[in-house]
Amino acid sequence: MRSNPPYTTTLLKQGLFSRLDTFGALESRLAKLGGGQEESVDSSSGHTEPDTEPLRPEDGLELFALAYLATRRLPRIGEIHPQETTPPHWRRRLTPPGRDQGVDGLFQTPWGEFGAFRVVWSADRAPLTARMLSPFLAEPLPGIRWRILITNSEEIPTRLKKTPHLMLINGADLDRLSRAELRAIHGWLQSGSLLSSTAPPTAPQQARAAAELLQQIDCTSRLTALTASGTNTARIVFEFLERFGGGPGGRTVLLVTPNRSRMRHMALTWERSSVRSAIAALAICIDPPPSNKSDLLVTLASETTLPVSSDTDSIPPFLSWRFHGVRVLLTSYRTLPMLAEFFIKKQITLDLALFDHAEMLVGREKRKLMPLLDGEEGMRVRRMLFLTASTHAMDPLRRDRQGEAKVRWSLEN
Repeated sequence: MRSNPPYTTTLLKQGLFSRLDTFGALESRLAKLGGGQEESVDSSSGHTEPDTEPLRPEDGLELFALAYLATRRLPRIGEIHPQETTPPHWRRRLTPPGRDQGVDGLFQTPWGEFGAFRVVWSADRAPLTARMLSPFLAEPLPGIRWRILITNSEEIPTRLKKTPHLMLINGADLDRLSRAELRAIHGWLQSGSLLSSTAPPTAPQQARAAAELLQQIDCTSRLTALTASGTNTARIVFEFLERFGGGPGGRTVLLVTPNRSRMRHMALTWERSSVRSAIAALAICIDPPPSNKSDLLVTLASETTLPVSSDTDSIPPFLSWRFHGVRVLLTSYRTLPMLAEFFIKKQITLDLALFDHAEMLVGREKRKLMPLLDGEEGMRVRRMLFLTASTHAMDPLRRDRQGEAKVRWSLEN
């Protein structure tokens, strides 16, 4: 379900979203609304009625943002409304935050959690300030789990990027929109209908690799697969997951990646490659304090382009949601021990655990993790798939009696 701002018809008649090839073209059209603005404009200051004052760039950007969120594969939105048209049944469940708190609209995930979104127009993509964003990012919003900030600016104060359960969509993200995605947004504004997919077809070799993985995993509970150097494994993974799902109740998959940067890469690949109805994802990052500078993750949770939870509270509603596709819990190796303990405590059964760059499961980390993953008291996992570029590594400085290099590490040990 959805509701549109009162100026929707006016902007559509003006052709604001017609025949767009790039977001930059839309940006140029938005700048001309109301004569344009010389400074960044905060949309929380309220909207003018189309019959009293000219529409402003932020009005058009807010309408675009509404359609953008409704047509995205990530995050998955169940219902979305502008702040002024919050439905009565939502008002009975929470006190909707107002525009004085920087909220331009509300949405609900298919698994029942509420979120708020904020839209900020920035003339010439000028950097946003903490003062502009603090009401939305720094103050509590009762009943709201998720926050999404959408702006054409590319610079936001780093400390505000660390707001829990925040998803940030900036100008660089919007610049990646393809012509087909922009046409889908226009189509949704006109009719409310969604295209099944705006993605290019999967390459034949990637489709074959996914099909072979599916065939082999059906015959065993543990499978290690080698990936050639330079292979787009992210595309193969999601092609495999689309084929893996289906049936009443769907399936639940734990996808483990090296870090948040890899999560972002996975999310961007999925956004361009998978059918919207096939997969739903929730990221969990409960990172312990880094032990040294080499452990620091340069990608913040808000920059991964998908919902990232810093706790386990969203997992039960996500898993209990009736979905016939694949529910993917995306996490990192650093978070995996804590997540495994949660699954064990709650007696949650997973259909598949997929380990991307499985060579990270070696040495001390493997000795700590494997009892949680594969022991008698470990997680309940029906199948495990290990993707790796190498099953072992040799140490040329250590030799055996025959002069052969000794094995430094191996996934088989």
